[in-house]
Amino acid sequence: MEEFYTNREGRKLFVRREGEGETILLIHGAMVDADFYADLSKILSRRYQVITYDRRAYSRSEDCEDASLTSQVEDAAELLKAYGSGRAVVVGCSAGALIALKLAERYPELVRRTYIDEAPLIFFSDALNEEEKQWLSEMSELVDAGKVRKALMKFIIVFASIPDPHARILPPEMVDQQMKNGNVYIAREYPEQFRLREDFYDWEQLAQRDIVWLIGDTSKDLYAAKTTKAAAARLDQSVFCIGGGHNAARDLPEEFACFLCGHLQLH
Repeated sequence: MEEFYTNREGRKLFVRREGEGETILLIHGAMVDADFYADLSKILSRRYQVITYDRRAYSRSEDCEDASLTSQVEDAAELLKAYGSGRAVVVGCSAGALIALKLAERYPELVRRTYIDEAPLIFFSDALNEEEKQWLSEMSELVDAGKVRKALMKFIIVFASIPDPHARILPPEMVDQQMKNGNVYIAREYPEQFRLREDFYDWEQLAQRDIVWLIGDTSKDLYAAKTTKAAAARLDQSVFCIGGGHNAARDLPEEFACFLCGHLQLH
């Protein structure tokens, strides 16, 4: 395993690379970092070269005010250009899936297949119930008012409201780091994601891409799973229900790896 920093727009990004062969890029979601994929990466690296990284302003990567999706797509693309081997397989979980989806649309020469795991594409509002719409509206009001901590607590409570028997108990230091990352997400990423329009993505281009949509069997009623199903339906593509919840890639790494490896071998 190799850990290092790479320079992006004058700022350092923390990168971890392990294994050899075809490249798999894993893009983490909100609050977490590259360690979210530590066990999954170890398993996949037996057969593939796996690249993970702390997204800009998260954990070991240098602080950066620009946390736009566009900039983060370029971060991922530059990593593939610099360290990838051929066209890569990309996995994006939760907020990381928003980046992975745009990466697939914009850079087909870098990406051969994309796995989208519970993407919070909340512009598919018809997929949400009234309670979820109200929650999202309240979140937006709190963020606009600068009440980041309160908004973060509301965000966490929604995910905690759907019990996940597979959820991993994290050590205190990891919880502390997630809370710090949570402040980054709410203050710098959430405002754009809440207001993201459907036309941010070129759906005609996406229809030509190899995309696999994933939801967890214990989180299938979460708003991010609902919007993932709506996006797949928009493209007339299938959705796979896998074991675990919203954090299945971390909580059930063996099962997640088995799905990925099996699917890559069969298709």
